[in-house]
Amino acid sequence: MKGRLEGRVAIVTGGGHGIGKAYATRLAAEGARIVIAEIDEQAALAVARQLTDAGHEALGIGTDVSDPGSVARMAAAAGSIDLSTSMLAAAGFGRARARASSTRVVRSSTCVSASLRAMNS
Repeated sequence: MKGRLEGRVAIVTGGGHGIGKAYATRLAAEGARIVIAEIDEQAALAVARQLTDAGHEALGIGTDVSDPGSVARMAAAAGSIDLSTSMLAAAGFGRARARASSTRVVRSSTCVSASLRAMNS
């Protein structure tokens, strides 16, 4: 059932790589306008370019979701936000190789906090 998200804006944090990129691609296929909010700006721009080359509407923007100013700039560029997915927690845990449980708690807390800030901005 294509087009279920026609006219909606979807923010995909961490959309420049892996699962986030897959989410962005699928949401675009459903008709959403995609905003790739990714700390790796070059990856965000590359995915947005791939999506637009495939006929979808997409914007890539370097975004650090732990920085309220960066999130505000992304939200302003998006114009409106109808959907938001957050891949930053998955990416943080996938790359983390910390052995100390306290580091994992801090990293987990940071991911959750950043996710909530991104959703409430």
